[in-house]
Formats: sequence, C-alpha cells, structure tokens
Amino acid sequence: MSDDMLYSEPKNGTETSEEKEKREDAKEWANRLKLVKEKRKKDREVAQEQQQKVKEKKLAGDFVTGQTVVATHDISVRGKIAVKKGCEGVVQGPSLNHPQERLNVLFKERRDKKMQPQLIADVAMSPLDYIP
Repeated sequence: MSDDMLYSEPKNGTETSEEKEKREDAKEWANRLKLVKEKRKKDREVAQEQQQKVKEKKLAGDFVTGQTVVATHDISVRGKIAVKKGCEGVVQGPSLNHPQERLNVLFKERRDKKMQPQLIADVAMSPLDYIP
C-alpha cells in the first residue's frame, strides 16, 4: 500500500468497512515501523558515541583501543610461551582485573595453541609505529 493510500481518504466515499480497517491497520504498521527505525537509528548513534569515547580514552601505557602493537618480549602463560616477541596484536581495551597496569590484546598468533588468541598482557609492548 502506498503512502497516498495510507493517508488520503478514498475517492467518492465508497470505502467499505473492510477497506477502512485494512487502511487503518496499514497506518498503524507504518507508524510502528517508523518508530522502530527511529529507535534503531538512535541506538546506533549512541553505540557509535560510546565506541568513540572508548577509542579516545587512553589506556595503560598511553595505548588506545584498536591500536596495533607488537610484543617486545615473549609472553608466558603458566610457564609456557604463549606469544613470541615480535608478534603483532590489536589492543582490545583495558584488562578487566588490572585496568591501570594491563591491556587486553588480541594477538595474531598464540604459540600455546589456544583457540582464542586473546591475551591480557602487561604494558611492556610498543606501538607498531615505533618498532625498527
């Protein structure tokens, strides 16, 4: 049903009660759809603002969320090397347990063969831009 049919009265006053009911239902659905679209748009805008704030917030060692980093030393987990020196990773955000001292980094490769290469590492990493 087009917008003209939704919001204009029928010509010649020949609309049946069934047609009128259909038109009113269509109007109601069109209004609901409009509200849903507006809410989704607002939700997207709020999410984008929150993401921007997180990206702008400096983390331990002045790193930024989304920044590419390189491990400056081997990183061990329970005595086994998990990430080798020189492995690239992307800063995901602060560590949940130690947000002032540590970062949550998603490394490209883990030597300990964990399915998720995500690892909380201390800030002894350097930004990719500064590695010779």
